[in-house]
Amino acid sequence: MNVLEKILEEISEVEKEYVTGHKVLYALGATGMATEISGIIRSHMDNVPDNSAGWIPVSEKLPEVGKMVKITVHSSEWIGDYYSDWVPEEEKTYHPEERNVYDGYIDRVGMWKFYDEEGSFHACDKEFGTNKGIVYDVVTAWMPKEQIEPYKEV
Repeated sequence: MNVLEKILEEISEVEKEYVTGHKVLYALGATGMATEISGIIRSHMDNVPDNSAGWIPVSEKLPEVGKMVKITVHSSEWIGDYYSDWVPEEEKTYHPEERNVYDGYIDRVGMWKFYDEEGSFHACDKEFGTNKGIVYDVVTAWMPKEQIEPYKEV
């Protein structure tokens, strides 16, 4: 469900609040306004670009167990020397969150595994934790490798 569909659902809920228990003319006005606004949004829904570009959110569907796919890994922010009391706070190294694409798969117990650009093997977390001294890697989307088209010179 994209963001415009969520907005339409919210408009429908607000419309119900304004219609229930109000006089007929007020309720008709609320319904008419909600219908007009929804119509405007619907008229623009086809113009919204598809930013997913073939990526499948893990919340919607998962690949076959053990099948190597391309994955988007969202890595949390973290702080180097977080537990080092002898390093002054202003000298600790801050690492912002980032998103990268790797080759990965789901193992038979449902855990994501991936190989980084140096070929190192990593296991992913299910969600971000709160410990700033640790980097948490969470898979947000995947794409079949055979879907990726090679570059063709024109």
